[in-house]
Amino acid sequence: MQSKKYLYKSCYKGPDPVAIEVHKGSHVETVQQFVDARWIAAPEACWRIFKFNLYQMYPSVKRLQIHLPNQHQVSFYDHQTIPEILNDDYFSRIMLIEFFALNWEEDQQSRHLMYRKIPEYYTWHNKQKEWHQHKTQRRSIGRIYAVLPSKGENLYLRILLSNVRRQTNWDDLLTVNWV
Repeated sequence: MQSKKYLYKSCYKGPDPVAIEVHKGSHVETVQQFVDARWIAAPEACWRIFKFNLYQMYPSVKRLQIHLPNQHQVSFYDHQTIPEILNDDYFSRIMLIEFFALNWEEDQQSRHLMYRKIPEYYTWHNKQKEWHQHKTQRRSIGRIYAVLPSKGENLYLRILLSNVRRQTNWDDLLTVNWV
């Protein structure tokens, strides 16, 4: 996967523009200098020729967190203490855990969805740290973070989340035919 990304970036990034000019005086036209130094690579040129949107593309892609139990990332400020962070429920409310909570509720729609399909019908509210059903017709595509095969358990977790429905906790992911 990493080699594909490297090849794509190196093939399509284009050369770095360099412009050197010597002027008498201190007046430099920076806007014109930028336009003169602008170089458009082939993919960008095609995108512009076909008049595709360059920004605010639809549907948006929502990146879904993936982690093993009790191994999620936590961001905090310097003034916060570790016991304060560990005892605060706000920090334990993350996308994957809230996905399990959503399936635990009696909402029949979410129970039939896999983790990657949740953003098509629900929106993640980062401030409240919970999933809410869409109020508009605007949908998103869910994308679970890529995991390298060398990461073992994380890769298997990603595969399970992509193929198993009705998960309400970590144990449900590991259960097949009630075993």
